[in-house]
Amino acid sequence: MRLATVVFLLCAMISAQESAPSPASVFANCQSCHGMPQVDVPGDDLWIDRVATTACVVPAGDKSAGKRSALMAWLRADARERPRVERRARPRAEGEGVVASNIAQGSLLLGPAGGVGDGSVMIRLVWSGEKGAAASRAVPVGDWEVRGYRVQRVADDGTPWQIWGSGRGGQKLTVRAGEATEVVLDQRVHVKPRATARRGQLSVGVSVSGDSRMGLSVIRRGDRVPATYALIDGDRVTAGGLAYG
Repeated sequence: MRLATVVFLLCAMISAQESAPSPASVFANCQSCHGMPQVDVPGDDLWIDRVATTACVVPAGDKSAGKRSALMAWLRADARERPRVERRARPRAEGEGVVASNIAQGSLLLGPAGGVGDGSVMIRLVWSGEKGAAASRAVPVGDWEVRGYRVQRVADDGTPWQIWGSGRGGQKLTVRAGEATEVVLDQRVHVKPRATARRGQLSVGVSVSGDSRMGLSVIRRGDRVPATYALIDGDRVTAGGLAYG
């Protein structure tokens, strides 16, 4: 009886290990919008850090701490296949055009238009303040769509800010051989609050979006800007914070 119990427990442990999702499978649903992050691209390493608290990984809280740690280590591993990165202007090769954008400092992630696409077929363009011809980046000809973008800015008081846009349905562009294409992004932060009353309860939320209604995160000094609310009913004010989804 004791031996049978030990065998049963051992089988249960093996089954649990086999059924535990791998970091690759956990990230598979994220990759078509976010692409595999590049830790030496501004903003990407901070994005990986968000895995520690993001609601995208379930279950929430301490119950998923091991899964989150494994995913963060997997994302940072050198062995990962990542989007091709273009960091500076170079002579275009045969079958390439050039792309510029209105991002002075930051990056733009392109994926095949209409397709899911893994990291191997995406392209990340990076800018560090270049202007004119130096701001052009070589891209293979074809139809592309914006899957994500990051913009870095520094306020007059020295505070660093970033905005991170991501998602499907971004701007479409066609790159033609020997031709230049410019992507002009709406770099504004669009905030839309909502409040819904139902069965005596009030639900409060806010959506933050960027170009082409892509989901947007606003980062100040390396941390996401907290979302707060205040409800005013005559002289009574109720205030609180919102959890990010």
